Formats: sequence, structure tokens, C-alpha cells
Amino acid sequence: MNRLTDKQLRSYRDQGFVLLGTILDPPQLAVLQAEELRFRGYCQLSLDGKQTVLPDGVTLFRNQLGLYSAVVRDFVTHGPHLECLQQLIGPNLCGWFNQFVTKMPEPDLKKAEFPWHQDNGYADVDPPTNLTVWCALVDTDEKNGCIRVIPGSHKPGLLPHKGAGASWHQTVQTTEEGIPVRLRAGEAVAFSGYTLHRSKQNLTNRPRPAFFMQYADAQATLGKGGSPVMSGPNAFLVSGQIPYPLPEGFVAK
Repeated sequence: MNRLTDKQLRSYRDQGFVLLGTILDPPQLAVLQAEELRFRGYCQLSLDGKQTVLPDGVTLFRNQLGLYSAVVRDFVTHGPHLECLQQLIGPNLCGWFNQFVTKMPEPDLKKAEFPWHQDNGYADVDPPTNLTVWCALVDTDEKNGCIRVIPGSHKPGLLPHKGAGASWHQTVQTTEEGIPVRLRAGEAVAFSGYTLHRSKQNLTNRPRPAFFMQYADAQATLGKGGSPVMSGPNAFLVSGQIPYPLPEGFVAK
């Protein structure tokens, strides 16, 4: 898929999410699966450099991977999903966050459940046209902890978040169950930074890896009047152009 239909665009505005279909062809999928395994291997190193076994119930987050992987950087900046994102956000796109998220098996635990939250509950963006692309690296459903969303939950804007117990997670209290987003390996869903989503535990005996990318308007700021998203050390322009920020008081001589 390169472009969204008018029906899909209307659905995104109303529901707060849209299925992008397959954005990783088999060769690209194999390469990103291999990269996820490479980064997972670093998490299994002990202090003395030996390989260790990851415990059940852990979720691995490996962030800003474009700094360490040309493969990841190329996909974030040139993937086939970008044309869809230009329709949803605008022509000038900033990629400002990406990560592998791997939910390890935990048949008898609930440690890796990720509570209901909005991505903008961690860092609000203005204008709030920013979105997340969540790409499955294996077939993903309720059994191994797929994403669940609450349709229409983006409409009220930013909701109050609070800490979730002893973890670093932020959460929104809701009695909604949401709906599961089932994806085949290589497929993706895009959802608004205000869309409530969560994931439950992985009940299978295999890890559930996924790749997560966040995009925003290239002139967006962190909150109203805050610092430009593009000023972050890991942000980069992926399409379009924006003005060059001259230093305050600059005078050509």
C-alpha cells in the first residue's frame, strides 16, 4: 500500500487508527527480524560479557535504533508507509522516535502487560497530528499480546495519566476493553498520539517482536510553545523541507 483511500482517511479521523497493510516485503521483513535479534542479543549479555537467558515476562525496549543500524534508518526514512503518513500529517515529516519492542513469553504472569495509555501521555506534541506506526515482525494476535485500541478515544485530546504502580509506565483509567489489532508479519497499524491503546501478556512460548516508529509534523513542538521536536538529538526530517533556524540576533555581514 502506498496511499490511503478516502474511506480509510475518514475512518482514521473518526476511529483514531488505520490499518496500513503490508509495509515490509519478505526480504525487508527478514532483515528487520535479524536486526531485532541482534539488538535482543545485547540485552542478554551479562556484566562479564557472557550470554544469559532472559526471564519470563520481561519486555525489551531498544530505542533510537537508527543511530546504530543503517537498515533501521533506511526503513524509517524511506519505507513505503511514508506516503500514507504524508496524507495523515502533511508533506513535511519528522521521524523522532523508534524502537524494537519484544514481549517475552509469560504464560503464568502478567508482568509484561502494558496498560492503557496515549503516546502523547509521555510527550505531548503540538499540533497533535503526530502518530505511531506499529509494525508486527511476527504474526500477532490476542495469544501473543497484540495491540488493542479504543476506537474514537483520540477525540477528547490528552487525558490525565498517572504512574502504573512501581513501573515507569503511565496509564489512563478506563473500563473499556478495546478491540484487538491482529496483524500478519510485515503488516502495520497507524494510530494517533491520542488513541488509547494497550497490550496484554504473551501466552505463547515464543517472543513477540514488533517495530515502533513515531512521526510528527516537522515544525511541531513538545507542547504549545515548547522546544521543536526537530531539535531533539535523534530527530530527523524524512520528507519535505522546513526553514533553517538562524541564531537569535543573526545579522548577515
